[in-house]
Amino acid sequence: MVTAGPWTGIVAKMAGYEPAMVPIRHQRVTTASVPGIPDRHPVVRVTDASCYLRPEEGGYLYGYFEPDPTSYDLEKLPGTAEIEEPVEVMEEARERLGPIFPVLKELGIVDYKRGLTTFAPDGAYLIGPVPHVEGLFAATGCAALGIAGSAAVGRWLANWVTQDDPGEDLSPVRLDRFGEKASDREWIRREGEEFYGGYYSIPSMSVR
Repeated sequence: MVTAGPWTGIVAKMAGYEPAMVPIRHQRVTTASVPGIPDRHPVVRVTDASCYLRPEEGGYLYGYFEPDPTSYDLEKLPGTAEIEEPVEVMEEARERLGPIFPVLKELGIVDYKRGLTTFAPDGAYLIGPVPHVEGLFAATGCAALGIAGSAAVGRWLANWVTQDDPGEDLSPVRLDRFGEKASDREWIRREGEEFYGGYYSIPSMSVR
């Protein structure tokens, strides 16, 4: 079972398979504490600004789907490499959220949460048996929704391994759905970045 987040590509490649996904930088910050945040404050998605916000540790956490995203080839990074602290990127996010949440302009940043999320060209999960590698399964391409879908993904994989049937029709997320295009790493990177950059936009109906 290969469920290693952005490192799934490297791990699966050891078995001769490279999934059609790309790791993309996704940045968030946590602000200093502020009194008066309601106990039932919801997660707020400001789609026009490509941002979201929710309470965390007495302050706010907010994130940003950058319109010009940065993807990574993890095999080309040094083993100790860290994702750079996204000061300028998250300052832009604060500016975008400022008209709706003016309090953010008064709050300092106490933590930059630097990470990578995985995107397939169509933004859908990649789940199932690895082609041509008997007994190996993978799950990746969770598009920043890995936690939300983790229970279902775990059940599907468990059923697949123990019963040879995930229990549902998972053809829309099968690993081999891109056919020959899956060998074009530049296409995968370009399409994955485009999906990330338009994460909160209205989906295009065009056929690529």
